[in-house]
Amino acid sequence: MMKKSFILVVSLLCLNAWGQDYHYSQIDKSLPLFNPAMTSAFDGYEKVSTQHRQQWIGAGTRFATTSVLGEMSIGKKPGKEKPFLGVGIFFTNDIGGDSKLTNNVGGLTASGNIPISEGHWLSAGIQTSFNSRSADFSRLVFYNQWNGTAFDPSINSGEMNQMTAFTYVDASLGLAYRFQKSRNVKYKSKDNSFQLGGSFQHVNQPELRFSGLTEDKLYMKICIHTNLRIGLNSFSGLGFTGYQFFQGKHKETNLGLFYILHLKDIQRLTSVANERNLNLGVYVRIPGSFAPYVGLDLGNFKFGISYDHTMGIAGTAYKHSVEVNMSYMVSRRSIFKGR
Repeated sequence: MMKKSFILVVSLLCLNAWGQDYHYSQIDKSLPLFNPAMTSAFDGYEKVSTQHRQQWIGAGTRFATTSVLGEMSIGKKPGKEKPFLGVGIFFTNDIGGDSKLTNNVGGLTASGNIPISEGHWLSAGIQTSFNSRSADFSRLVFYNQWNGTAFDPSINSGEMNQMTAFTYVDASLGLAYRFQKSRNVKYKSKDNSFQLGGSFQHVNQPELRFSGLTEDKLYMKICIHTNLRIGLNSFSGLGFTGYQFFQGKHKETNLGLFYILHLKDIQRLTSVANERNLNLGVYVRIPGSFAPYVGLDLGNFKFGISYDHTMGIAGTAYKHSVEVNMSYMVSRRSIFKGR
């Protein structure tokens, strides 16, 4: 009874908390989704990445989010710091609870990147997306379907399935500053980089019509983020990520701390293609969870996995979530060069 009751409560909370969005622990692995100014802000030409989160494993129902992002640069020159455009296309599927509360998102994200001095960049971005939301209340069970021994779905609950599928267009804006070493600069021991940015998501505050009787607005979401990487010596470094979100009355803090171990001598060029790194660390969400993380950087291919341990009220029933990321980057020569 407690398990079914918890699932029902969570499903209803998913609808009541309309002012909030889906989230990842590994936000730094899909940053252009949260700040369009970071589109194509990597040391390469094209990149394809995917991220999947399976939340509350063992809940007896599905809570999952999957995103796919493709990015490309226009005007980026090898070995030269010149202004360029970043363009990306993304798709996200978020589904949760017995009611199959679903949000399908498809959109475009773009950035303009300008060097202000060697290794220092400013960028601005814009993002637009098409969103489709739906749910099926007929899949839920209610307290008046308890027959004294178990929940019986065949008992008429008297509840109406008033959830209507609807679509809307969304828009976001972002700004960012970053420091990164040139691909052609040799370095001996220190590998340092820094990012700082902010974004406004849902700037048009689209209307959400969860029923034919009410209309709500999706709150604007403000994101402030920073990423820092410090080289300790020729074979190791530290990484830090920090994200602060504000949306309506809700706020969330995401922090990450990582030890980076170089598996291959990278005394040559600061090209990502030469890197072979093992990343060990932890993500922390306040309030919410902490997630140990293991990642491998194998040149152009990257893979990582984290295991969330949920705290608070939700953690008393279901503590565990798994999140994985994979990406492949074209770093030596654009696949569109000469076409």
